Amino acid sequence: MTENVIWEALRRESDLVRQHLGFGATTIGTVRFERPGLYAQAFFALSIGFERAAKLALTLDAAASENGQFLGSSDLRQYGHNLIDLFDAVEQVAIARNLDGVQRPRTGIHETILRVLSDFASNVTRYYNLEILQPASSGARDPIALWYEEVIKPILRAHDTEKRRERTERSVEAIAAPSSAVFVVATTETGGSIADLSGLMRRSAEANAVGPWQRMYVLQLARFVTRVISELGGLLQRTRPDIPFLEEFFYPFQLDDGDFRRLKVWPPTELATLSERSASESAMSRRTIAFTRPEAPVRTTALRRTHAPAPIERTHAPG
Repeated sequence: MTENVIWEALRRESDLVRQHLGFGATTIGTVRFERPGLYAQAFFALSIGFERAAKLALTLDAAASENGQFLGSSDLRQYGHNLIDLFDAVEQVAIARNLDGVQRPRTGIHETILRVLSDFASNVTRYYNLEILQPASSGARDPIALWYEEVIKPILRAHDTEKRRERTERSVEAIAAPSSAVFVVATTETGGSIADLSGLMRRSAEANAVGPWQRMYVLQLARFVTRVISELGGLLQRTRPDIPFLEEFFYPFQLDDGDFRRLKVWPPTELATLSERSASESAMSRRTIAFTRPEAPVRTTALRRTHAPAPIERTHAPG
């Protein structure tokens, strides 16, 4: 296999991971009871993005081992779609290689996110809407209801504020109470009915409040797995000219928690444009000019401190 083939395959896979994680994080921050399709979009993107990210990390680890071979298709299939098992394996890689500053987030909310997405990826809940139509469907599990009960409610218990709830109640008193004649037909994530304007306003305010926190928890998981990918890529670059600069794809995911809550679109547009241009320039240069090893790869620490895209020195581009 030629160096260009390996370079291009890793570049494509890295962009696939970035786009799926970014789209999933963006969408999960906007999910609402009246638009269940957004939940499905987020679940598809996140389950694929996390699975491919973990498998990319594991195959890079294999390539960095003594035999220097990437994982084969049978090895990758053995991991299946269980995201908890995959993240456990990636965590062991980070520990074994003593990767600097890499720590997996392990709260109950993080573990539940991986479990719900694993069930969706493994077809346990993916076809709920169709399976529930069958007579023998009593065991079917609704992934949206699971997410609401096991992810959204714990997030609200941990982060919702009395001030926010009081503000919502003032709005309900000012708008919904005088509008008692308004008739509402809506369904919650768990299948309950919303029949009046006050219930609609409370549920909408709840969705607005929880969105940034859902995005943060998802991106914390993305930060962990993409940091492992970046560190392993840097390790391989010391001896292999066929490994692209993978951190250039993922440095937006190394922002801090405040940015995860504040920024609604992922990867953030300005950072994504810079990253795409840098990765593209590296790839084009790699095809025409001999590879040279940089003195130090581009790091993300300064970006996390300043919350602004750090200039990317072209010392790493083939000269």
